[in-house]
Amino acid sequence: MFLSLQAIMMFLGVEDYGNIAHISVHSSVEDFIHALQQCRRTKNLLAAKYVHTLVCSRGLEAHGSIGNYLVPVFVECNGISQARQVFERSVHVNEFSWTSLISAESQCGHLNNALTFYHKMQEVNVCPSCHTLVALLKACSMAKNIMTGQEIHLDVAEMGFEEDPYVGNALIDMYAKCGSLYEAREVLNEMPDRGVVQWTTLMAGYVEHGPYLEALLCFEQMQLDGLVADAFSFTCCVKACGLLGCIEKGMVLHKELIHKGFDKDLFVGSSLVEMDSKRGPLIKTQEFFDKLSTCNIILWNSCCLSMKNVEFFTMHCYAWLR
Repeated sequence: MFLSLQAIMMFLGVEDYGNIAHISVHSSVEDFIHALQQCRRTKNLLAAKYVHTLVCSRGLEAHGSIGNYLVPVFVECNGISQARQVFERSVHVNEFSWTSLISAESQCGHLNNALTFYHKMQEVNVCPSCHTLVALLKACSMAKNIMTGQEIHLDVAEMGFEEDPYVGNALIDMYAKCGSLYEAREVLNEMPDRGVVQWTTLMAGYVEHGPYLEALLCFEQMQLDGLVADAFSFTCCVKACGLLGCIEKGMVLHKELIHKGFDKDLFVGSSLVEMDSKRGPLIKTQEFFDKLSTCNIILWNSCCLSMKNVEFFTMHCYAWLR
């Protein structure tokens, strides 16, 4: 005998369970799918487990539509262990389920698990999608595992995904995070449609690993290509100026980002504080700080690292805590 989901949710004080409360062991396949969609939308793991229990009681876990929907639902609800269990018991697994699980393992930093599922996927002749490859490349970036990343790059070329902008950006990010900026630039150069995201990803790599001047040259080339820089692009440039000691160039960029309305962005503000600290007095730093409507740990870290005026820091810290 099952307690109703409504009773469970009321006991836990959860109000947003929608139509899931009406699901029962007598519900149809369509009802179960609608209930799972609701679980996924609200990211409600408890509700997902409840619906899964009812699905199992009806012997519908092996049903193609429900089985393949359960895996991504558990992934979205941060129930990766439940997703693995459902996946292992499923008979007919489609590409969507494979990719959902690989993405979840990648996001958790479990590169070896993600690769294991990827190889099993190929063994059963399920073709990976561009989303599968992007997930694996992100895992390689997190692990800074360039050897595995290069193997995935070969698969990308073999499957014809090199011109896909999302895959291309994931490749650039992987090589940049691993410090292989030459390869990252080669990937960008071979892309037919280079956008702001791809250029900025490469710029971030140069800011992290150098040479810093290349970040500024990328910014200029991006503008020559007619692309409009975003807040993150400006952040990379300002950081590069600070690292190079090109404060005057940084102030020119500062005027430009004010014109575009990016001066209140926390990440831009943080990079301005870091850059300004390299030229001595913190008069401008206080101006940057005061313009920001909110502060977070990133900005406070920048201030702490650059702070030479203890009174200024104490005053603002006290005001912020109030």
